[in-house]
Amino acid sequence: MPLQKFIFQPGINKEGTAYSNRGGWFDSNLVRFRKGLPEKIGGWVKSSSNSFKATGRALHAWVDLSGTKYLGLGTTWKYYALDGQVFNDITPIRATTTNGIVFAATNGSAVITATDSDHGCVVDDFVTISGAVSLGGLITAAVLNQEYQVTAVPSVNTFTFTATATANSSDTGNGGSGADAAYQINVGLDVYVPSTGWGSDYWERVLLVVYLVWGLQTNYVFGLMIILVKIYLYALVAQVFSIGMKAGALALEPLV
Repeated sequence: MPLQKFIFQPGINKEGTAYSNRGGWFDSNLVRFRKGLPEKIGGWVKSSSNSFKATGRALHAWVDLSGTKYLGLGTTWKYYALDGQVFNDITPIRATTTNGIVFAATNGSAVITATDSDHGCVVDDFVTISGAVSLGGLITAAVLNQEYQVTAVPSVNTFTFTATATANSSDTGNGGSGADAAYQINVGLDVYVPSTGWGSDYWERVLLVVYLVWGLQTNYVFGLMIILVKIYLYALVAQVFSIGMKAGALALEPLV
């Protein structure tokens, strides 16, 4: 049987079925047509040279009343607003402490133990410290007063983080009489496995609503509803952008 040349029509036609689309292409992936012939894509180009933390879970694009375009990005750790090429960290603050957090260091270790009553942290949470003074050695005020990620939670009143410097024998202070701390909303999980039964924690999540005012060119009020795993839901009314996050059934209450 002699060979037969097949000539396919260019483009993707999905108006019919794969069987009825005789002599044409019904489906494709990462393919474009040039001069009537299919060609695979040449690769990917980064849309931004900047990066974000953790696993992205949701995207939401919107335009403000002045025509400025933004892209909201929710991850398992933080929430960002992309303005141009910059990821602005707009993760809301769930709690603050004023003159209430002290520190302890161990010679030869970069791990710092922070003490703050009922801090509410979980592992991987983020906290921003301010107003602390030097512990006396390499753990200076500049080392302490920045954003850190919680590495362990030994108790409801203590947590640890890894400093940007290693303590020496002179670090015997506690950071002053009490420093300030701003705690971001608790991080979420990459996956969600609900418990069973009406008495389990899955059915008794407490819905928290926090507000964050963040300015790029104009101020936006972000309302955030939080449950353990971050599944994002959005609503935008004029300049008010509401972000909802809940495990299990999704719910969103617009903020006015």
